[in-house]
Amino acid sequence: MSDDIFEEHFPGHPIVPGVFIIESMAQMLGLLIEKSYSQKYPDEPGVYAVLSIVHKAKFKKFVVPGDQTRMVGELKKLDKTHGNGEVKVYVGDRFCAHAELSYLLASKANLLNSRLSRMQDEYFAVLTRHMDPNDHSD
Repeated sequence: MSDDIFEEHFPGHPIVPGVFIIESMAQMLGLLIEKSYSQKYPDEPGVYAVLSIVHKAKFKKFVVPGDQTRMVGELKKLDKTHGNGEVKVYVGDRFCAHAELSYLLASKANLLNSRLSRMQDEYFAVLTRHMDPNDHSD
């Protein structure tokens, strides 16, 4: 609630802006695509997934400040230049939103500065360090 965005979005009834939710979905599915690419093409240098199209984004329930969201991503297609999939957003068991997203894939070999790649790998490690790799409940 301390974030200025909630003073105007919306006064007396604060909700998390849809663009924030779409950005979260895009980041999560982008990581899924990048890691899946590395498994599918182990001899390639790896890629960055760059969001290119937001298809059919739909919001069914409000997400309010303080809600903890859970996102479930499903990869639909992955080749050497493109990837796409769907992400569903939940608060608890309540279905809140979903979107189909498409990405262009940029080769990590073309990076001028490898620091970005290292930073992203560190970020992914932080995000997944408490995950149980044997938990396939979603």
